[in-house]
Amino acid sequence: MDHPGWYPTRQQELLLRAALLDGDSARESWKEWRSAIDIDLIDLGSQRLLPLLYRNLNRLEIEDPSADTRTKAFTSWPGIRIRCCSAKSPLS
Repeated sequence: MDHPGWYPTRQQELLLRAALLDGDSARESWKEWRSAIDIDLIDLGSQRLLPLLYRNLNRLEIEDPSADTRTKAFTSWPGIRIRCCSAKSPLS
């Protein structure tokens, strides 16, 4: 079945589930998403969800053995914005 262009792809849906759900649903979505994607090639919309994903993985005590997700989460735009906005000015 074809979906409208704004509808999430299967990979995006898995990422959303891993980032937002609890328990086994989040864990299974995470495992399936992680095995289906190359984190260096994910789309911009998915990149924006990485900080949320990382927070949920931490909350659920799920570790990414490659640590790529953590690195990507904090080098993506939302991560940079959070770090920049929370940094103190060297002049203060």
